[in-house]
Amino acid sequence: MSIPILFVDDSDAELKKLECKLPVKCRMLLAGSYAKAVALLKEHKECPVVIAELGLGGENGLDFLEYVRRKHPRTMRIILSKRESFEDAVAAMNSDVFRYLTKPCEPKALADAVTQAMRRRRDEGGQRKTLLGSIRAMVDILDMVNPVAMGFAKRIRPMVVDAGNTLGVSPMWHLEMAVLLSHIGCVALPEEIVAKVADNEPLSPEEKQIFGMHPAIASNLLENIPGLEPVAGIIAHQHDTVNDDQPLEARIIKVALDVDHYDRGGHDPVDVLLKMEDKDTKYDSRVVEAMLDNLRKKGVYIESKQVAVEELREGMIIARDLVNKDGTTLLLRGHAVSKASLTRLQRFHVALGVVDPIHVAESG
Repeated sequence: MSIPILFVDDSDAELKKLECKLPVKCRMLLAGSYAKAVALLKEHKECPVVIAELGLGGENGLDFLEYVRRKHPRTMRIILSKRESFEDAVAAMNSDVFRYLTKPCEPKALADAVTQAMRRRRDEGGQRKTLLGSIRAMVDILDMVNPVAMGFAKRIRPMVVDAGNTLGVSPMWHLEMAVLLSHIGCVALPEEIVAKVADNEPLSPEEKQIFGMHPAIASNLLENIPGLEPVAGIIAHQHDTVNDDQPLEARIIKVALDVDHYDRGGHDPVDVLLKMEDKDTKYDSRVVEAMLDNLRKKGVYIESKQVAVEELREGMIIARDLVNKDGTTLLLRGHAVSKASLTRLQRFHVALGVVDPIHVAESG
């Protein structure tokens, strides 16, 4: 199977020189614009190396390479440009571009850069697999030693990963490792405090202070492991109210942890997320919306509108539990309004204590 190498340039002159120098297993793809290059990257999921000219069509090639870094973190990026700018070189270095080559470039030098980039990618992939395997083994051991502490991560992981995929988090393995290791700091805390948190029991001010130390404990442990520095930074901020220094991954974990807290207290996750939408100073609204959207796709959450009891119609779906003024549940979320229940609610809404508005599914 041939390996695609993406060449982004408005001329194929350098490409023709390069092709004869590369191993036969490599297949060159040519894109004359950054838009075409993006389309080819979407078509070819695994593209080990991208070689790009800067300034095609008056556009910023460094922006394209940053897109590659975010969306295809394992793709090695090489600049081959007729531009010789100190600012470009600094920007390339800051964005971790593998090589910065200038035209004209000897075909052998370019071919060697591609070969070295592919070797680096292979070596980094092997190191990452080894690292992730070791971490998962460590987590399994900790889970046996302290299942209560590690249970937090297990419960929120599906919601976190789904939100990360929806929001286009890249690289995803940083987020997956962060949620997996989000509570390893709890292993160093008194077990009775961790158990009280897991059971939603109230904590004293001193206990709250102690429990609040666990992200810093975990972060301090992980930041000394090569390759896990970004994961340590995510965990360090996972309990923060949303702020400019908080990584997106930490914001996702923050929302998931708070949803899990209320869920364990008997609150519906959908209702919790809907209330979070009104607290835009505490949570990232993008994360909340992504989680609601994922629940909707799974059939857990129904996009709703508000109607008065007299506007209720047969076949409408109750989007939030219908509770009367005394706290008694009249209809559960997801219930399709039948003819009988419609008649009962509309004729006896005063006696039943029905409170407007009622949240129902949008028709259609």
